[in-house]
Amino acid sequence: SVQMRSGFTALGLIFAIFSVATASDVVCRFRAGTMQTYDDMSACIKSIPFSQSVADQTLAAVSQLLEMNVFKDVLLSPPSPFEYLATDLSAEVQALKATPMTTDYELQQGISNIFIALKDPHSVYAKPACYRNFGFALPFGLTAALEDGEQVIRLSNLPAAQQFLSYQYIAAHPEAATYLGKRVLAIGFNGTVPMEDPLEVIRRWADINCYISKSASARFNRAVKGDFFLRTQTIFGIPEHPTMALELEGVGRVVLPWLGYSQADLFSAADMAALCPAASSAANGPAPAPAHPALSPAATPMARFLAEVQGPAPAHTTEEDMNEATPDLRRLFISAYIEAYVYQHNSTNTTTDPAVPTTALLRIPSFSPDTIPHFVDALIAAMKAIAAAGPERLLIDVRSNGGGYVSLGYNTVKYLAPRIYPLSGEYNVRHNAITDALLHAAFSNEQRYDYLSHTVIPGDNWYNPGVSRSFQDMSGSSFNHTYSGSYTFDVADDEGDAGAAYAKLAANPSPVIFDPQHMAVITDGLCGSTCSCFAKRIQESHAAKMIGVGGVWHNGMPPSGPFDVSSFAGGSVLDSLFLDEQRAALSPSDPALKTLPPVFPRNGYLRFAFEEVFSWNWTTRARGTPLEFNVNPADWVIPVWPSTDAGDASPQLLTQIFRRSAAYFDTCAPWEVKYDAACPIAHGRGGRPCDAAGEFDMNSCRILDCDTGYYRNAEDLCVIIPPAAPTGLVVPWWVWLAIGGALVTIVLVVVGIVCCCKRRHNEYQPLGLVAPPPPASV
Repeated sequence: SVQMRSGFTALGLIFAIFSVATASDVVCRFRAGTMQTYDDMSACIKSIPFSQSVADQTLAAVSQLLEMNVFKDVLLSPPSPFEYLATDLSAEVQALKATPMTTDYELQQGISNIFIALKDPHSVYAKPACYRNFGFALPFGLTAALEDGEQVIRLSNLPAAQQFLSYQYIAAHPEAATYLGKRVLAIGFNGTVPMEDPLEVIRRWADINCYISKSASARFNRAVKGDFFLRTQTIFGIPEHPTMALELEGVGRVVLPWLGYSQADLFSAADMAALCPAASSAANGPAPAPAHPALSPAATPMARFLAEVQGPAPAHTTEEDMNEATPDLRRLFISAYIEAYVYQHNSTNTTTDPAVPTTALLRIPSFSPDTIPHFVDALIAAMKAIAAAGPERLLIDVRSNGGGYVSLGYNTVKYLAPRIYPLSGEYNVRHNAITDALLHAAFSNEQRYDYLSHTVIPGDNWYNPGVSRSFQDMSGSSFNHTYSGSYTFDVADDEGDAGAAYAKLAANPSPVIFDPQHMAVITDGLCGSTCSCFAKRIQESHAAKMIGVGGVWHNGMPPSGPFDVSSFAGGSVLDSLFLDEQRAALSPSDPALKTLPPVFPRNGYLRFAFEEVFSWNWTTRARGTPLEFNVNPADWVIPVWPSTDAGDASPQLLTQIFRRSAAYFDTCAPWEVKYDAACPIAHGRGGRPCDAAGEFDMNSCRILDCDTGYYRNAEDLCVIIPPAAPTGLVVPWWVWLAIGGALVTIVLVVVGIVCCCKRRHNEYQPLGLVAPPPPASV
């Protein structure tokens, strides 16, 4: 009957409601620091239902913020070899808007995936805190090595912060303790797909999912360092399969599960939802930040960027461990920001342990100290310690340096290679309604300068009226968009405590300067942002050799494609939280409020490249290609990869770097010029160029560098730097116009009075008035 059917329907509805309520009670019950199953963690992440209003407001904010991304236009048709990155960001957002969804996770990860494809950590979407809270990891990490001429992958420990997962997994599966150190012969997903070569599986996954770099070698390095087996949910999505199958040497096939972990204690789905509260409108302001300190974003755009890209600083090796690891390696100096080592060969058996000339290593893991003066003090002290050790060569180690203060990077270049000019880069920004509206409130707090002469650019002339640039869309049609004029910054203007620190650096020059034949930069390609400007400035000025580490090796040979010395050069980074701060500082009547994008209804945020920087190479600059899309290849690549548990500065790893890089000091790079006083260069120094055989051609001369006050132009000549204008008070153009108008008015008034007086004098004469006679002569 209809009545009976209605009764069953009501009972079914009650049962469904009860089931949902029961599921909500049991899902999302996690203790921080404990191992969770893939299914439980995935169910919790997907427990927040889709909301159309949240989606509409979130995507509207993303769409408006895209206009501030300085690479929005060039990404439509990127220059070679980056054609594969071609993306219409606006079209991608519209496509996502039309995609049916049932959970909030689908929306948030869909936005994140758009930006993962750009391979630019400056431009990513950080999901709300309820997702940032979680991560997935395999029970073991991976490490790469070259053994008997063949690159192999082995299981290793997880990074220190996630090692509790390994301990808990091994406690439940004691046989897994024997897996550590085993060579991985093949990898498959979910135990059902065909097993494949591990290098190929990792490389392919990294090319699709690693957003850290446009360089394939850097992506592979990042994958084996963590991303392949450790998926934090800030950017990455839930692993596609709950398990991964591995063929282990001497063990056979094992199936490892993805393990979930939580940073905060959760007791219910309601706790999960509380981490992502929604603000209903822009008038209500942004959603509140999560109460858990580990999930709250850092205070500035740069700090938020570095916290996600670089992670926590690794622990330092003790002196006892260093002495036990290798007698040849000695630490000279250590601080939170700078480390210095010296390698002195002590073995008498040069057959099995080849002699290496005394070589120092200056390790710079980051350009983001707590204060710039602390970094400067450490740099001065480290170089004094290096000079006292008397090394013949210097390695500058910037592996995995994610950037920091741009002025610190440029000043470090100047300290180590003082003849470089221009020092800082040339920048511009994309014109858009948000920057237009906030130009004076948010973007005019720093003085801009002409790139070459360092002449002050008055007022907002750096931005207005702008320059029209031509681009191609994805169909090949041309279009134009307005960008600011080109400018640079004073290298101390952008950080408040920098001026005095850089003056101290200038007053205490490095006690030893190494020429290009005796200085090399060590990079894994993950040197990014400020570090990218640091490494590429040194490389383009030919101040040091460039030695890459890692990548994918085939048959004992280094990576076949170009190994870019750095990644995500970008220029500068901003995010939506910065605009929220600007919104809060504006008065309610400020018209700029109408231009700002809506707030993100949950506490996610969008990061974007705001300024682009250009190459210092005049030929490259003439093409108008941003440094982000320039490949600066390393001169050589050595087979060295870090282990996840020992870190980048273990004594064993540093010893490998010293030994494997030694041979390249005896070979000249194709660009290299060795100083020779017999090669005179007007206003500079000359020397002998490297020939095709890797030796210096003593019958040829070429420019090496320029004297102080000169720079190397596109014709490879040393020409005088244009004189700079005084950098004191800058008077805007309209003030000069007003002053000029006032002066003209005064002149006209005076002329008018004089003319009037003469006219009146002439008119009085007919009345018979005569001038008095001159006084009589005495």
